[in-house]
Amino acid sequence: CSLTGSEITLVMAQETLHDIFAPGEKAVTIEMIQKTIADHFGMRVQELKSKNNSKSVAIPRQICMYLCKRLTGMSLPHIGREFGNKHHTTVLHSINKIELLRQQDKELNKMLQNFTDSFK
Repeated sequence: CSLTGSEITLVMAQETLHDIFAPGEKAVTIEMIQKTIADHFGMRVQELKSKNNSKSVAIPRQICMYLCKRLTGMSLPHIGREFGNKHHTTVLHSINKIELLRQQDKELNKMLQNFTDSFK
């Protein structure tokens, strides 16, 4: 370690990062979210990554992108790449749309909260 001159050990890293990562807490990944959303909507993950913009695919994809941003903290371009190379502005539009719908639709809000809780 450049500050103390000592070797970095697993124990030192755990102590340093303790406040950032709770013990036993698993990191949520984009892949985990994609699988959960695809399963919930009875579709394949590949469909979420496809160019298909029909409502039956677009809404689950937008929900998925929204959750990816909220739960992973990944950048918009990174999330876009994980959804078939979608542009970061497409991801931003999806997030904004779901946020607006969430405020208007109590059932959607409850569904999103349930998804969020399931990843904790």
